[in-house]
Amino acid sequence: MSVALAASVLQKTPANAGSSTADLTVLPPPAPPPAPPPAPVKFTPPLIAKLTQIFRFATDPPDARAIGLKYQNVGQRRSTPRHLVTLPALLRYQTSAPDLTSPSGVLDVAQGGYFIYLAVDSASGQAANEVEVTNVIHNNDGSRSPGSYRFASSGDGQHTEGTQDILNALAVLADMDEVKKGSYEPRYFQCGTVPRPGMFYAVWLRSPKGDADLVYTLSPMFDKSSTLLPFGLKARTLYKAADFNDTIRATREADIKAEAAGQASAYVIENSHPGGVHQTQSVPDAVK
Repeated sequence: MSVALAASVLQKTPANAGSSTADLTVLPPPAPPPAPPPAPVKFTPPLIAKLTQIFRFATDPPDARAIGLKYQNVGQRRSTPRHLVTLPALLRYQTSAPDLTSPSGVLDVAQGGYFIYLAVDSASGQAANEVEVTNVIHNNDGSRSPGSYRFASSGDGQHTEGTQDILNALAVLADMDEVKKGSYEPRYFQCGTVPRPGMFYAVWLRSPKGDADLVYTLSPMFDKSSTLLPFGLKARTLYKAADFNDTIRATREADIKAEAAGQASAYVIENSHPGGVHQTQSVPDAVK
C-alpha cells in the first residue's frame, strides 16, 4: 500500500474523523547503508616508491630484517613459487586495558618492540604475508627485557585480510594533504584487549617531536562496511592524537562506571583481530 493510499484510508476511517493529514506522523526514510570500504589497493613498484618518499619508516636492525625476509614465504606449501616485495618495516605498538585511562594518553604508554614486515605479491599487487619479529622477552613478573631478535608470527594465506587493511591505509594516508605536508613515521597500533573492553587497530603516524601525531583507524575485521569501533571511535577516520587519546579515555571511564553499576557497555566491542599478527604457524625445518 502506498503512503498516499494509507493516508487516504486513515482519513476515511470513522475513528479518525475530523483528523487532518497534519495530525499524522510521517516517518523519515530509512538511512542509507554505510558506504563499503575502499577496494583493495594494488601495490605497484611506483606506489611502493611513493610510500617510501612520503613516510619515514622505522630503521630496523639488520638481523631483524634478515629474519623477516627469511620467513616471508613460510606458511603454505605451494606448487608455484611467489615473488614477494617486502615493504620497509613498521614498528608495532600495543596497549592493555589499564592503559586506556592513562592521564598522559594511550599513545604515550603504548609498548613497542615488534617489527612487522608486510609483503606484497608482485603479480597481483595484493597482500601476501605479514611476518612479525621481536626481541622482547616477557619475564614471569610481568616485566620486559630485550633479547636477540627472533621470529614471532606469520600471517600467510588466509590471514592476509588485516595486512591488506594496513596497506590500504598507507595508500590512503599518502594522498592526504595533512600527511604530505608533515613528516611521519607509520606505526601499527593495537589498542585494547579481548574480550573486554574491546580491541581495534590503527596506523599511528608519529611526528618527529611527538607533538603533532595523527592516528588513522582501520576497518573492523568482521564487518568491513561498518564504521563502528570500540571507545566511540569511527573506522577509516583520521584523528589528531589529542582527540584520539581524549575520546578513548573519556569513553572508557564512562564504561567503567557503567560496569560498576551493572549496566551494559556504551560502545560497540570488536573482538576480531586482523590476520597476520599473532597468527603463529609452524615453521618447516627447511627454513629453521
